[in-house]
Amino acid sequence: MIENEKTPDMVNTTDCLEAVNAFKAMKNFLFFIVLVCLVFLQATFWLRQLGYIDKTDCQGLAGEAVFLGGSCGGRASVDPDAGSIVATSTGGETGTIEAQAELATEEIGAESDHPGESSVASSPAEAGGKEMKTGPKLTFKCRQAALLICVCNFILIIASTLYCFTLLVSIKISLVGRLGGINHISRAFCLSLFGLVLLFPWQKLFGGVVAGAIYSPQELLCSAAPTSEATVFSQVLYYLRFVMLWLVTFLLFIFAQFRSARWAGATLRRLGMIH
Repeated sequence: MIENEKTPDMVNTTDCLEAVNAFKAMKNFLFFIVLVCLVFLQATFWLRQLGYIDKTDCQGLAGEAVFLGGSCGGRASVDPDAGSIVATSTGGETGTIEAQAELATEEIGAESDHPGESSVASSPAEAGGKEMKTGPKLTFKCRQAALLICVCNFILIIASTLYCFTLLVSIKISLVGRLGGINHISRAFCLSLFGLVLLFPWQKLFGGVVAGAIYSPQELLCSAAPTSEATVFSQVLYYLRFVMLWLVTFLLFIFAQFRSARWAGATLRRLGMIH
């Protein structure tokens, strides 16, 4: 009679262990995806800081909201064919655009009065092209960097959400099958949940109040990095936004994976006890 009561319990525990193996493989795969995307995002930031991203074509992405969600810079450009002035701005500074438009109009009028001088002054790059400083040989275009950021953001949100959900299901399986290691898997779930909260781009919902670890291409490629002349406070805020917040999120997922690995070891010890 006692043997018949133990048999169903052993079968249920074995089924739970098989489910744990499946979710463990999925958990490890999702963690790898999150890790790679986070590394790519931080690598893009440092490529931008070191000048390996050519930002000259960022102005051409003014109408491509899928990449930058707006235009870079606030300069007024002159259309040579139509003779019209096109103003682009990311912050909506109307007064600055109007002032720049008036300045461009005055320059057009001055060029029309002195056509001979304009032809000479319009090509400074041709006259001193050999003396111009060249950037790094290995450079990435602005469009390529923007596409990489968008793809990483899309994959990060999905992979990190599925990672948290996988840990939650693993908790339920451990409770049902009495597999042990509940302390480790519960802590892993909490850590991953905090990582997901820090990862989410809250600046899209609460602009100017709080920001997430991931950022849009416009935030990175169109923002002006603080120079050596900037205040220490602005430099600290800049690197807190793009480096420290990323580092905290990265460590949270690392610790969550470490805790889940200890939980997996506890389930394996449980499997040894059954056999």
